[in-house]
Amino acid sequence: MPMPRPTDETKEWFREIVGGPGVLIRPMFGQLGGFVESNAQMFACLFGDRMGVRVATERLEEAQSLPGAVGFPPASDRPFRGWVTLPDGTDDDEVAFWVRGAQEITETLPPKEKKKR
Repeated sequence: MPMPRPTDETKEWFREIVGGPGVLIRPMFGQLGGFVESNAQMFACLFGDRMGVRVATERLEEAQSLPGAVGFPPASDRPFRGWVTLPDGTDDDEVAFWVRGAQEITETLPPKEKKKR
C-alpha cells in the first residue's frame, strides 16, 4: 500500500495543533512528526490526512474505543505499540486533548539514542 501524502492544509493544521514550547516538528517519510525537544521522542505524527498519537497505557483502551480509531499507522499489520490513529472528523479540541496527553507522556521518556552509522 503506498503511503498517502498529507495536504498542505493538513500540514498547517498539524503545526497549529502540535506545535508549542519544547516541540520540534520535523518531516518524516513525506509526513510530519511532532517530537519532544528535550528527548527527541516522537509523540504525534501524520499519516496522510490522519493524526496518530502516543497514548499512555492507562488511556489506551479509551483511545482505541473512539469510533473509527485504529492502530498507527493505519492499515498496518505491525502498528506502533501504544499509538492510536484518531478518527476522521475528530474536532480540534479533542485532537488537542490527545496531543497534549501524548506530549506529556512522551516528556517522561528517556532521550532517544542516536543510531551509529
